[in-house]
Amino acid sequence: MHHRRFVRARRFGVAIPVIFGLAALGCQSDGGNGLETSGRGHPLLRNTKFVVAAPTITTKKAQAQTHFEAGLRSYFDGNLTAAAGFFETAGEIDPGCAMCFWGVALALAPRPGEPEDAVKASRASAAIERAKKLEPIITASERGYIEATVLLLTPAGGSDATSRQRAYARAMQALASQYPGDLDAVTLAAEAMLATTSAPPPPSKGVSAAPSDAGDALQALRGVLATDPNHPGASRLYNQTLRKTLLTRWQEAMMAGQEAQAKAAAREIEKAISDDAMREDPDLEGAATATVFTLVRFGHWKEILALPAPQNDLHYLVGMWYYSRGLAFTRLAQFLDVPPEQAELEEATARVKPDQTVLGSANARKQLEIAILVLDAEIEHMRAHRENALKQIREAVRLEDSLGNAKPSAFYVPTRQVYGAILLWNDRPREAEQAFREDLERNPENGWSLLGLAQSLQAQKRTQEAAEMKARAQRALAQADVSPPTSVF
Repeated sequence: MHHRRFVRARRFGVAIPVIFGLAALGCQSDGGNGLETSGRGHPLLRNTKFVVAAPTITTKKAQAQTHFEAGLRSYFDGNLTAAAGFFETAGEIDPGCAMCFWGVALALAPRPGEPEDAVKASRASAAIERAKKLEPIITASERGYIEATVLLLTPAGGSDATSRQRAYARAMQALASQYPGDLDAVTLAAEAMLATTSAPPPPSKGVSAAPSDAGDALQALRGVLATDPNHPGASRLYNQTLRKTLLTRWQEAMMAGQEAQAKAAAREIEKAISDDAMREDPDLEGAATATVFTLVRFGHWKEILALPAPQNDLHYLVGMWYYSRGLAFTRLAQFLDVPPEQAELEEATARVKPDQTVLGSANARKQLEIAILVLDAEIEHMRAHRENALKQIREAVRLEDSLGNAKPSAFYVPTRQVYGAILLWNDRPREAEQAFREDLERNPENGWSLLGLAQSLQAQKRTQEAAEMKARAQRALAQADVSPPTSVF
């Protein structure tokens, strides 16, 4: 789909693929046949960054080009009905415009995971057949679009919808590789890759349901955005896939105790975000913490200490790295006093801009302040300063509450889970019960808090209630591939 090379970035020791998109633009005429056509590998959309005066598709009519672009922009915006209408109008203006009929077929094609509309499917098939008949007068790149869509809509791609979708995805990847300067081909190829895995099988213990190539698709989209930051399709797909698909899968796996799936989703997220991308959009630092937070969530303290430092200018990411290391040293009891990571975390927090956000809307500095308080509480507990520990974790809970009850939380774990665990460790089960019940009001059927609540009730010798809560916890964590000792590792 794209040309790339690997560079070694000091961000959790992962090789980050860097994609270099080509952006040579211009237009050519096709063999003197009087038709204005696109050149090799040019995007179908004209834009303000690269001024392309001539049509980008084979057409005799300027208005057909205009309506075609309106259709493609509507498609990239997710408005398929409007897209089909614009493409159809473009075809009426110029019946010899093969790409106009290709657009109709694309907009009306069945969507993975949605019930097939027989009328739309019939219209799509008729449109792609009409486009195919016009192939002798169009460019090679246009034929590539049409032939790929033939595989999506006809038995040539396979006997079932899943096979046809995969055949289409492979063909679009080949087209994008052949014409890497065609940002629209790269975007549609990435969309096709994501569509092949948009409906993963039900999760099972220890088996990742995350798409194996979602990270590659996101990398390709980042390459498009590096060339054209305002590309409508790449921008929408990238944000939707990273923030709504991969992050949601990661967060759900974390809550469900599915370590393998959480790690797989974190790897895909990591693959998709380069250090330069985070410098351009610091909000992405929130997503980039998925790897380290997964290790914290599941108690892999030695693995945390083996992670290399992020780049120094990624202050939020650096801060959370120090948080994880401080917590690891505390849990492993490698420091009998305060680990140096506590001061480093505070310094990193001070360097974060007051208005920086992570995960869309969460204030980055406030999230780090929660981390400071949680780490302080853990350190004070290790030092047997019980009241100080409880004071700090209560302040973390108060701060989290003051930020609203966003779902999901930008912090990797609800602070009341930590609060309840510290109370249990200090033989205060009644207060722990209250903390866990409060968390369950905010996060219903949270298996981690149900487990903590069951342990709190058992410690009070309320055996029947404890058994009921334990059963609820087991149901909530039925797909877990780990056995949490309590509400936190």
